[in-house]
Amino acid sequence: MVERLCIEACCVITDDISNKFKSCLQSERSPLGKQILHTLIENARIARDERSPICQDTRIYFAAIGGAAALMAQRVESAEVIAFEEFGTEAIRRLHVKELPVVVAIDCYGNDIYKIARERYQE
Repeated sequence: MVERLCIEACCVITDDISNKFKSCLQSERSPLGKQILHTLIENARIARDERSPICQDTRIYFAAIGGAAALMAQRVESAEVIAFEEFGTEAIRRLHVKELPVVVAIDCYGNDIYKIARERYQE
């Protein structure tokens, strides 16, 4: 029984989270947001079917010049919690920004600019 519970904890997203992903997908306006939600839903299906661990941490990471936090904060025109409000700072938010001085460091496909740059530098 413990083995089964451990496998399920790592490989199965509960119905409430799965339904929330699907609900968010229906109302999402951004093509990138829809793509990320599709990826989350598909990853959950694969993890369940193949009994392989799933990571619910599908995000985009931005990089900025150190010390630019105050400047970046001024560029956020609005922030709206769109899912998982009960998670506080980990809630999913839609940000509307203008001229945000950042670059995408890790995209939703796992491409990592830091890893890629190191590999290219070593060539």
